[in-house]
Amino acid sequence: MLNTKIHLAKSPTFAHHKDIADICAPLFLNSIYYILNFIRLYDSGNALYLSDNLHWIKYYLTHGYPAIGAFEQNTKFRQQDFVVWDALNESDPIVIYSRELFNIKFGVTLIRRFEGGVDFFNFGTTQNDISVLGKLTHQRQVLDQFIDEFYVKARKILNQSQNKLFYLPDFEIKRVFDPQDKLYLGPQFDYQYLTQKELQCAKDLIKGMTIPQIAALRNLSARTMEKHVENMKSKLNCRSQLELGYKLALLGIESGNNT
Repeated sequence: MLNTKIHLAKSPTFAHHKDIADICAPLFLNSIYYILNFIRLYDSGNALYLSDNLHWIKYYLTHGYPAIGAFEQNTKFRQQDFVVWDALNESDPIVIYSRELFNIKFGVTLIRRFEGGVDFFNFGTTQNDISVLGKLTHQRQVLDQFIDEFYVKARKILNQSQNKLFYLPDFEIKRVFDPQDKLYLGPQFDYQYLTQKELQCAKDLIKGMTIPQIAALRNLSARTMEKHVENMKSKLNCRSQLELGYKLALLGIESGNNT
């Protein structure tokens, strides 16, 4: 799903994983935090990712999340200084996977701007108590101090990373599949998704089949198939089946051979 021309092993976030973990260790040792993800977005469209959690960052990149991530795609966050994660969209697949696969229940993001771009420091915790949000908010001074130290300790890593950046528009991603074969449509469609049955219907439509033909193939009623089409038109903001076909093509959905 990720552009295969990008070799993850050569990415700074993998090459310097242990160094980042060492920098984070003093903060996490006696704290409620579990994970740090650092995102640097340049005005040029380039991006740098660093993390102390190798499994999370690999999952994030290989699933094409930079193409739909709230901080990458929603410019309003670049004007803020502090974001509590409950302010993010709960239907965002990144939020869902953070919770379900990595047990990250709550978190905060501190944002620092610099000439030519913006940095996001994402601190996550596995604590399940909602009161942890208050603790996160009141530890702003501790986090600010950590960030100041991070810039000093990670200066060499940041400098070495300049020639190994991701260029976000090169991500050949307009969709993200989850383990249940749902197709998340990204922020431009309010993070809605197409179901597996809707995807089957979409592939059949791309083959040029009519709704009655699809209904016969799937052993379902024509009304059920019409409902799938109407649902897809609604989710993709389409006024006609022709416009639906166009947007399905833009999403890169192919007819395939599977049924």
